[in-house]
Amino acid sequence: MLESIGSVCTAWSIAFAAHVLRYVTSAGILELWIRCSPGLESRKLQSATSSPRQQSLEFWASLEAGAIFSFLLLATLYVLSRGGLQIFFDFSERSLGYHLLSFVAALALHDAYFYWTHRWMHAPKIFRFVHAHHHRSQTPSAWAAFSFAPAESFVQGAIYLLVPLLFPIHVTVLGAFVLWASVYSALIHCGYDLLRGPATRWISTPADHDRHHAGGKGNFGLYTTFWDRVMGTRVPRHQVIRNESEAK
Repeated sequence: MLESIGSVCTAWSIAFAAHVLRYVTSAGILELWIRCSPGLESRKLQSATSSPRQQSLEFWASLEAGAIFSFLLLATLYVLSRGGLQIFFDFSERSLGYHLLSFVAALALHDAYFYWTHRWMHAPKIFRFVHAHHHRSQTPSAWAAFSFAPAESFVQGAIYLLVPLLFPIHVTVLGAFVLWASVYSALIHCGYDLLRGPATRWISTPADHDRHHAGGKGNFGLYTTFWDRVMGTRVPRHQVIRNESEAK
């Protein structure tokens, strides 16, 4: 599958271009919508606003993360070529129900993986070297979606290898999962309370994740609040920090 240096470079380049497209489209559209919607100002979660310099740092760090994700794709292709992964290419091989179920299973696995690796990265001896870079964005924007240190990029990107390692998944379903992860990561970092109401009780919202970035010692979940509730690390949304002095 990767027989030559040329094919390796081509595969990496395609993967990196796809990451840039997903990231710039999801974060860019979200930021543009927020800027063009004065009515959303009442939903701003912090009185402070991320600076252009901070957003520039988030942007370039997210591209660096994409480069690392693309190297992980090369590892995925190599393991796949050796029969170590359960990615299949014939959509008719499984039922539509199975494809939907595998998508949900990928999200559930990612939610658990993110929660536990995220908690691990907050351990004092780990945080400084792995996760501190991401928390430079105390007032995050959608551009912070993949603003990771290199070590964290490897941790976060490993989920895309883990999913097909554990259960069969069609390549398009895996692609949809990767796209979903990109869009949702941009959403929860946007800094605006865009998801609220009773229906969001078990959903990890921008308000939940903003509380985490602003200094909270909880809300480690990605898609849901399930693990935070079970493990007692849930921080209520009404405690969202409104200004920089409170965050210190």
